[in-house]
Amino acid sequence: MASIRSRFQPALLRPQRRGGAGKIRGILRLVEERWDEIEWDFQEILGLDALDWIRGLKPWPQFFRFVSRVQQITGSACHSVLLTDPALAEAAAKLPKSKNPPAFRFTAELHALRDIADLQIAQFAKDPRASMLPRPLTGADVLGLQKRQAAMNRLVSVFSPTHVDLTPKLSA
Repeated sequence: MASIRSRFQPALLRPQRRGGAGKIRGILRLVEERWDEIEWDFQEILGLDALDWIRGLKPWPQFFRFVSRVQQITGSACHSVLLTDPALAEAAAKLPKSKNPPAFRFTAELHALRDIADLQIAQFAKDPRASMLPRPLTGADVLGLQKRQAAMNRLVSVFSPTHVDLTPKLSA
């Protein structure tokens, strides 16, 4: 029986494997600290029983993928815990701020609301070119920024080759 269990035990739980012990500690810490929120979100949002991973019915890598996604959903219990964690807030304050929202869960409704807000801002400012609210970046947006940056770098190198390193860096 023990050999059958070890054969089907998820790879993350096998301590004799490379890196297994650290992963077990990570699983235990996550389960101990956030189990109530994880269990609630898995049931409420994903329609899954979080105990299936404890029972060994589902693979642990999938558990981590689901937890990381659920944490990104505004209003989820896991997301709420992240927002109220002082240690995470301190670490996040040191990271560079993104000007654009993530594409994950940026729905057509959110896009329409931003369009309406842009129209109101333009009307209030009496300027149709008034600042637009940021949208998620697409691959085309990134390529456009890279092309504009390359063109600006070429232009500066023609007129002032010694100052190419001072060219402003475009960001989204």
